[in-house]
Amino acid sequence: MMDLSILISTFNGEKDIRLLLDSIAEIEKNAYFLEVILRDDCSSDDTSKIVKEEYKWVKVLEDNYGNIGFVKSNNLLFQEAEGKVICCVNQDTILHPRFVVEGMRMINQNPEVAGVNTNMIMPWIMPLDKYRNAESTQLPAYEYQLTSYGYVRYIEVERQSREANFMTGGGFFVRSAVFPSNYLFDPDIDMYCEDTELSLRLQRHGWKMLYCPEAVIYHNQIRKKATVFRDLIKLIRITKNRFALFARIESPSSYSRRYIKYVLGIINKMKYIGLSFPKNVGAYIAGIVIAVLFLFFFPYWLNYSKKSKKNSILSLIQKV
Repeated sequence: MMDLSILISTFNGEKDIRLLLDSIAEIEKNAYFLEVILRDDCSSDDTSKIVKEEYKWVKVLEDNYGNIGFVKSNNLLFQEAEGKVICCVNQDTILHPRFVVEGMRMINQNPEVAGVNTNMIMPWIMPLDKYRNAESTQLPAYEYQLTSYGYVRYIEVERQSREANFMTGGGFFVRSAVFPSNYLFDPDIDMYCEDTELSLRLQRHGWKMLYCPEAVIYHNQIRKKATVFRDLIKLIRITKNRFALFARIESPSSYSRRYIKYVLGIINKMKYIGLSFPKNVGAYIAGIVIAVLFLFFFPYWLNYSKKSKKNSILSLIQKV
């Protein structure tokens, strides 16, 4: 049996995929046996062709499902994986040479731990060339954390391992045996907040997650500006999925008590998007408008909470 399966779902990733696969080819593996499985989600560019012609050691998953989205695509990959540990990474990430060794060390040394959150470095933290020339111990430590307001923040933290409450979908390790079904992510989520649901599901079944600052991964994405229309729509979709998620997993009474805090979280999150004045003014205005909109929709979300099957997603995991 494989020690590790690295899963990659791609979509129009021809500009990124070589950087990712080259970094995987160069990682330190020690004695670990690993496989890399990739599924192209019906790209219109040459992503699939590049992988098949230049990276023949990558197992390309072929199917007739077409474009099904990030969540369902990763679930198909999960069904094909043979590794004791699963590692999901985004197509626009670049793994540090010690990424696998450190992530596997953390999960193997802690049997009570189901998953490992990694140290994700963004382009505005440091340029790619500086990242690629640095030892993992020389890099700063950044972590995605789930706040009590229901949103995820990205902050610099102390460089030490500790218990985590969130695993970013862009790069994490998890034990495959934890999932008795064919689903890694909740199939009812199309995209956005699937990692929040997964993290909460693990915790609700008694599993722990750890943050590993030595397992470093670079997210080579273009910095987003929340003032453009496209990102405004994305913000609304993320917010909608977040509110729907908490409505599904909380009792109506608990959801009612926490609803105002979730609404305030829409505005509070704007401080973590990395925009400086005056660009952040537009972000805060957008946050306020969306918050007011969701405040008026409280009756809808409360009714949604009452009708939701609370155990539907919680059944997709093995208890400790």
